[in-house]
Amino acid sequence: MARKPGSCECFTDRETELKRFRWWVARFNFRQDFPGKVLLSLARHEEDVLALADEERDELWRAMGVLRAAVDRVLHPDWWNTMCLGNAVRHVHFHLIPRYSTPRVIQGWEFQDRYWGSMHARQDSPPTDVYSWLLQRIKEEVA
Repeated sequence: MARKPGSCECFTDRETELKRFRWWVARFNFRQDFPGKVLLSLARHEEDVLALADEERDELWRAMGVLRAAVDRVLHPDWWNTMCLGNAVRHVHFHLIPRYSTPRVIQGWEFQDRYWGSMHARQDSPPTDVYSWLLQRIKEEVA
């Protein structure tokens, strides 16, 4: 059954839109404590990931591939964590979190994944100029 894509107000303006797919919206996460972290949310409101229609599920995999490839070209992460939790926002969405086994210098800012090899936790986010650079470069690569 085809479902009409629409908009949902579950997410605030803090995430910056990278690309709108037919069924999904990709956003640059406002918290870049893991550089290149992106959010992929279903365009219509749904709380249960198992309620996705076939076309939504199929596009999810393609959209994840587009996003990961874009971040890979810019930052070359060593691993990816993909999470669908829904604890804070009851709306089907996925966090794509790049992981780094060694320190990275991004536009003069040194990043260390202090939790490499374990569950991620909040870390320092980059300065505003590095955030802006990351957003622009990843947006270019997604396009």
